[in-house]
Amino acid sequence: MNTNTNNTQKNEWVKEHPKTTGVIAIFSLLIILSIMFSGDKKEIAVNKVAVQEQKMIFNIPAYYDKDIVEIKKELGDPYKDTKGNQKGVFETAELGFNKDNFNLLVEYSINTNKAVSFFVSKKGDEVMTISDKEILAKVANVNFEDKSYKVKYVPVLNDSTKFTGLSIDFKQTQIEEWDKLVNTGKEAKVVYKDTKTLGDTEVYEIYVDKNWYLLKVDQKKNLISKLSTIKEKITGYKNIKFKDSNSNELVAEVTSFSGSVEVYK
Repeated sequence: MNTNTNNTQKNEWVKEHPKTTGVIAIFSLLIILSIMFSGDKKEIAVNKVAVQEQKMIFNIPAYYDKDIVEIKKELGDPYKDTKGNQKGVFETAELGFNKDNFNLLVEYSINTNKAVSFFVSKKGDEVMTISDKEILAKVANVNFEDKSYKVKYVPVLNDSTKFTGLSIDFKQTQIEEWDKLVNTGKEAKVVYKDTKTLGDTEVYEIYVDKNWYLLKVDQKKNLISKLSTIKEKITGYKNIKFKDSNSNELVAEVTSFSGSVEVYK
């Protein structure tokens, strides 16, 4: 029997048995889909096992505000300390540690020698994928529900699916930095007051004083950028508003959408 005859008979059978044909088609589709996604399920399962088995390597919450001498006793000699390489006026320096194929960078205050923020990554600056995120949290012993610090995954430039590591900023340190900068602004009559919260919402806004209007645009942008960076470490959001203390008029801001610094007055 030739090919044309076979095709004709198949077409006739399909027309005579539409329901059976539909069931076969659906069954075939399910088989194809199960084959396609079986690999993904295995990868997810393997990753879940890896996360569960991953042990804590750096006890970050215990290191915060500790003297770097104590941290060195626990982690050993650092592979780097930027304090000796700095020129000019710097308020912080950085220690680097290697342990069990992971890196820990500890930012510490030069004045107090106490740790203030941390960055955890794979050894050798290996780029990580989204599946590694929970593993890093286990390595650093951090809990995303803990409100005393802010955990942030640092994405690779121009690729939000890959990460260079995990940064941990403790809110109390950043609040102290905010207060110090605001108080300096008050002494210079540039800042009138700040507002940290509205009800239960952390807003961190600034009301400017008369000398704000004497600053150059670059000076204003520099102050705005510094306070915006601190706010992001406290709240997770970098948008910030500067308002006139008398009229409540908006004079500058970092926008929510583009994140750009805008000076209006």
